[in-house]
Amino acid sequence: MASVQRLQKELSLKLDTGSSVQQDILQLRDPLGSLVIKALDDDQHPLAEQLQDLTALIDSHRAKTPALHRSKKQHPPSQNTPNKAIVSDAHFFMPQPGISLPVRRFWPLQLLLYETACSSHQNAVARCLGVDPEKIRYHVQQAHKISIGFWSVHQHGEHLRTALACLDYADPPIRLQGKMLMCGVKEIPLSSQQTAFVQLLMENSGMWVEHEKFHGRGIHNPVKIFFTLSKKIAAHEITVPIHSQAGAYMFTDVT
Repeated sequence: MASVQRLQKELSLKLDTGSSVQQDILQLRDPLGSLVIKALDDDQHPLAEQLQDLTALIDSHRAKTPALHRSKKQHPPSQNTPNKAIVSDAHFFMPQPGISLPVRRFWPLQLLLYETACSSHQNAVARCLGVDPEKIRYHVQQAHKISIGFWSVHQHGEHLRTALACLDYADPPIRLQGKMLMCGVKEIPLSSQQTAFVQLLMENSGMWVEHEKFHGRGIHNPVKIFFTLSKKIAAHEITVPIHSQAGAYMFTDVT
């Protein structure tokens, strides 16, 4: 993703020149949060798969740690040692690199979730995690006390630079599935003629396909099909690499 690479470049420039990293991290949160939400909404993105694994570990932690009931004679827990049952959801936002616990191997994801929860995308990340939006600020505060709060500003920036690499994932391949044009989680329903048009281009990926070949497949008006297909693709806000030139068409990205 070009947008991820741009954020990486901006952060690296600040870290390498010794600029005010703290302010830069705050400025990066909204664009970073937008990319994190986009990744989590794409089932094929590795970050979404990591979140499934992290959620399973946190659910297991929650199941093994029932709520604690204290009598009046017992001392209340310190602010720095919150009830483990209450803090379960805080693990989503608690990166602790270097600690050898199963949940800690997801620290880059946890840092990205933390930054997103501190951005204008707080409600969106709550939706992705299935966390109560009213409580997400509390979870982030608890996570900060236990992990990020111990980092220096430079450590924070360096860890964030590492975590950003998890977002740098190539756009999902375009593929046909029946009469559906698939791009990640997005599906575009096609007509029979549009399906045949795309199929022929995919079979000849990287080469120009002229009208004669379309006619041989029973596609008698490729100009009209290209026009209606382009409008349909644009309406779904995805990019499909189909190019036109002097009455010929080419598809340039197939796996």
